[in-house]
Amino acid sequence: MKKTFYEVLWSICQQEGLLQQWIDQGYLRHSQSSYMWTDKIKDLVGPTTVIGRLQTAVIPPIEEKKVPFSLEPNQLREFIDKFSKQNIGLAGKTTEKNNVLRKLLKFFKEYPEYTMADVLLATDLYINNLRKTGSLQYIRECGYFVYKKIDGVDQSDLAKWCEEGKSGGTSYSSHRVL
Repeated sequence: MKKTFYEVLWSICQQEGLLQQWIDQGYLRHSQSSYMWTDKIKDLVGPTTVIGRLQTAVIPPIEEKKVPFSLEPNQLREFIDKFSKQNIGLAGKTTEKNNVLRKLLKFFKEYPEYTMADVLLATDLYINNLRKTGSLQYIRECGYFVYKKIDGVDQSDLAKWCEEGKSGGTSYSSHRVL
């Protein structure tokens, strides 16, 4: 069973007999039968602190990828509208705007090589392929097309169709993508 950092810190605190000392110093707060960490613990536990047998390590900061695109409000609306009843003839396939925006931002961080133009082309390929094969009733909801959690893993049909668009429509058949 995995333990959090604070669970390990608590175990060491008890083993090393530091409980009352840390309460007195303000690292822990005690109320009846429960203990709570205070914000002051962050001062004690620095990047190279040694407490008993626990040594905290210096962890380099994670470099954030810059998203090399700008998303215009009309592009977001255009993307969502591709899944509208007026466009595909089925109701309930659009998704709330903020949900789609959140998923698209995640998509562009994970796939910085694609642009919004690629996304719109990929969406057209996806919908047109479903129309041609008579499978439009199986279309994903807009947000799920960007990302859908399957067996605990986020999977993106959009990424597959963007690759399809980049390859000129030759890398996937409708049976493999659906």
